[in-house]
Amino acid sequence: MLPLLAVKAVQKLILLRVLIKIGKNNQQYAF
Repeated sequence: MLPLLAVKAVQKLILLRVLIKIGKNNQQYAF
C-alpha cells in the first residue's frame, strides 16, 4: 500500500495532466 503522501502526489500529477489536456482541447481554458 502506498503512503498517503505518494498517493496525493500522483493525484496532483494526474490532475495537472488532465488540466493541460483540457487547455489544449479548449482555448478558453488554456493556461
